[in-house]
Amino acid sequence: MARCDGAELPERVDDDDDIHGLDRCRPAPTRLVIVGDSIADCWGIRGLDPCAPRMLRDHLLRNHTSRVVYEERQAGGARLKGAVDAALTVEPGPGALLVWVYVGGNDLASCGNVGPDAGLSCVNDLVTAAPSELQRLFDHFGDPDRFPDGVTYILNTQYSLFDSCQRPDQEEGFVDDAEAAIRLYNEEVLIAAALERDDTTALDHFPDFLGHAQNANRGGCPHCYADENETWLEDGIHPNGSGQREIFEKTREAVDQIFAPCEP
Repeated sequence: MARCDGAELPERVDDDDDIHGLDRCRPAPTRLVIVGDSIADCWGIRGLDPCAPRMLRDHLLRNHTSRVVYEERQAGGARLKGAVDAALTVEPGPGALLVWVYVGGNDLASCGNVGPDAGLSCVNDLVTAAPSELQRLFDHFGDPDRFPDGVTYILNTQYSLFDSCQRPDQEEGFVDDAEAAIRLYNEEVLIAAALERDDTTALDHFPDFLGHAQNANRGGCPHCYADENETWLEDGIHPNGSGQREIFEKTREAVDQIFAPCEP
């Protein structure tokens, strides 16, 4: 594989690097619930820092609240339905909640394993079914009889594993189809929910990770960024510490606006 030429690296521009449905004046949380899959579980670096969910907890304590009960419901390999099922085990009670959701990659991966002809139908079925699963989450935590002090949701979109770059060993068009599916899921499930609800914000990580996955240091790819960044996804799937920090930094940016003091 030809490596990136350091003298010819493109300028990095994230022109669609968005925070969607940003809501303000939300109740400062005293409970943080982590919902998701192995990315939310900091696979490969668990127990070490940086880890985005723990960094978020610490940031909330330093800047927005004096007490946070940290409740983990994430698990490696989780799909959306299983992640929601796990979230529903959170005990009702007082305290404003922040529910941080990072899930969907395993659902999308399952569609990639059914073959090209059935893949599009699988993704469409996934996008059709996913909103009702999220609604179960919203209904549970939004019930004032269970959680009387309010809830705020942060939804994290899925990134690409392929850097918009076709490898010779992949079927022609595979990357285009895979990334189209990711964008569809992000836009129709996660971003759509954030735009519809006044308690939900979606963070778009897709552009942040272009150039940091399986083709991070492959010459000729449109997002080729050489040695210092090629290990962001050490196994081509999961973020290492640098990737976890990137996820946290965008989450921090949103949190500081969501929980900023309201003007009288």
